[in-house]
Amino acid sequence: MVGMDPIFSGNLLAVSSLCQWPGMALGLLGAVLVAGTDRKRRRWGFALWVGSNAFWIVNAVGSGTWGLVIMQICFLATSGLGWWNHRAPATATLA
Repeated sequence: MVGMDPIFSGNLLAVSSLCQWPGMALGLLGAVLVAGTDRKRRRWGFALWVGSNAFWIVNAVGSGTWGLVIMQICFLATSGLGWWNHRAPATATLA
């Protein structure tokens, strides 16, 4: 890989490389759910994005692509914020 400085070699690099597939699948499924109108499904979409970001971080660290690591950490923060903002609304209690 030109321009990359992998910190892992052998099996660990292969494992980190495999993380791109579940990362891709969770990212796409999350996008489908976030694009919907149902609040509960949108929340699940953000949760899937958190998982996708984690897989991409492992992949990027394993391949030494540090710009991608930073980007995915930022996406992880925004995905977590989206998940938090779509939690179930508090119900009012009558006294």
